[in-house]
Amino acid sequence: IASVLFAMAAAVLDASSVNIALPSIAGALCVEPSSVAWLMIAYQGALAAGLLPLAAIGERFGYRPTFVVGAGLFALCAAGSSLAPDFPSFIAFRVVQGAGAAAIMALGVALLRQTVAEKEFGLAISWNAMTVALCSAAGPTIGASLLGLGSWRFVFAASVLLAGIALLTASSLPSRRSVSKEIDRVGLLAYAGIVPAFIIAVGLARQSGPAAAIMLASGGTGLWLLIRRDARRHTPFLPLPLFRSRTFTRSVLASVLCFIAMSVALLMLPFALHDRLGISARDIALVMTP
Repeated sequence: IASVLFAMAAAVLDASSVNIALPSIAGALCVEPSSVAWLMIAYQGALAAGLLPLAAIGERFGYRPTFVVGAGLFALCAAGSSLAPDFPSFIAFRVVQGAGAAAIMALGVALLRQTVAEKEFGLAISWNAMTVALCSAAGPTIGASLLGLGSWRFVFAASVLLAGIALLTASSLPSRRSVSKEIDRVGLLAYAGIVPAFIIAVGLARQSGPAAAIMLASGGTGLWLLIRRDARRHTPFLPLPLFRSRTFTRSVLASVLCFIAMSVALLMLPFALHDRLGISARDIALVMTP
């Protein structure tokens, strides 16, 4: 359980603590605020795009090896992000780090189910939820504290440390496979391309309206084609039967909208408070800590 919880903590803490350092990163690397936002867009986009594909890969090759590879990539790229010499390489590290976080998020709960007894699974889920909530809340404060050490590069130290502990304790995770089935390569690749198209469209909205419209249309067309394809398959890549329930569909839609609103707020608030009001990183963290 410790390995899963430490990995979850690393992935969530990274997303919430790095936001605090974005104004400092923009100044240090001499990039515009609209451009530095791509650091979070790259991370969140890769995370979202990798969830279902990495869950399928975990079912095919085993949860533990896929989880360990993801946590390893996350730790290595968090360290790489802290040492990035320029902005393009920084973006590249964030993309791969987001993919590692996707493996952690997609397979963590599955590993908890295999690790604990059925009657203790609810308790394990509550520990996981508490870890996510605490790290989301503490992320801004931890990020500001690390930023206070003298450089934005220290912000990634917590992610490297927590992911490293997760890797050291991963040998205790169960190695058996839940199922062994072939990967739907077409569905996997299509999904991995569709989700980034929507996220990139949002990122391009202010910089280039036509480019954003093209990406949005491409993502929408791809999603429509994937749904049509899966509707005719006995084993669809997308869990379409679940959406026949109105309660489930409304719950998913509400969760997506809440996540989008929270992500936008966490991304924009540090710039608004730092650039317009002149508030320090420590005080920004206090404002953003729920």
